[in-house]
Amino acid sequence: MVEPLVSIIIPLYNAEHLICQTLDSINNQTYSNWECLIIDDGSTDYSFKVASTYCLTNNRFKVFKRPNTYKSGGSGSRNYGLDISHGDFIQWFDSDDLMHPSMLEEKLKMISEDKHAVICQTIQFRDDIKNIVGEPTAIRSENKFIDFFSGKITYYTPGPLWRKSFLNDINLRFNENLLNIQEWEFYCKILLLDNINIDYINKPLIYYRKHTESIWGKERSASKILSEFYGVRSVYEMAIQQRKEIVQVYFQRQCRLLVELRKADPSNANISEVKHEVFQSFFSMSFNIKNFLKFVKYYYLNL
Repeated sequence: MVEPLVSIIIPLYNAEHLICQTLDSINNQTYSNWECLIIDDGSTDYSFKVASTYCLTNNRFKVFKRPNTYKSGGSGSRNYGLDISHGDFIQWFDSDDLMHPSMLEEKLKMISEDKHAVICQTIQFRDDIKNIVGEPTAIRSENKFIDFFSGKITYYTPGPLWRKSFLNDINLRFNENLLNIQEWEFYCKILLLDNINIDYINKPLIYYRKHTESIWGKERSASKILSEFYGVRSVYEMAIQQRKEIVQVYFQRQCRLLVELRKADPSNANISEVKHEVFQSFFSMSFNIKNFLKFVKYYYLNL
């Protein structure tokens, strides 16, 4: 029996000091029928050269430069990787994270023929893989879309292994116009589908590197906050007719972004647009005093 080919797709940008650990974790997989497509996104350090050395000793590694027909950023690199991939399955991965040695093997054993994906848990680490931070991600839910939208469950970018035929059938690609939450938006669109079938592995097989200087540990720029605002709104506009219960979660999320935007740039010209969205979402909900007080606090008091 021919083993299916897995295409591992990695965007690469200025990760010369970390990419070797990531590629070593792939090279050490117990499942051997894979190709690793490393898409350089215009690195200004030695990332491209470092990654290219792996191609010299293992032809399963392939390094490419992202063509200009795809926008710069992780989304353009992932889309290009998907378009040139040859695998039966797609495994997104990042240039600073690590695979458990049996990750691919366990995912392929678990996924059944009628499933579109299999998702494993992810766990964070800092500096060294022995330095685990927090608990494994929650991935199971009876209401996958709403719980993913609200953050009750989390799928990190490399969490799912996707059937390529499914991704091609739904003709979905990452939104190259977003500055952040691209993967979140991508997965939201998939989870909105009525017939989505997923298998689960309740075990952390991915080690997600938590950087000391993480963007999430600092104040974000107004442009990234607004990018998230537009990404969340686009998902909401797609979902509202099917999932009326999304309104409450949407209101709370946009309130948080309004506060963050005011803090990052109090004179930003887009604040009125975000305030209007908070206003609209509040009046789309069933009234309750808790949400009313939030509305007054965020909309009128500018807190």
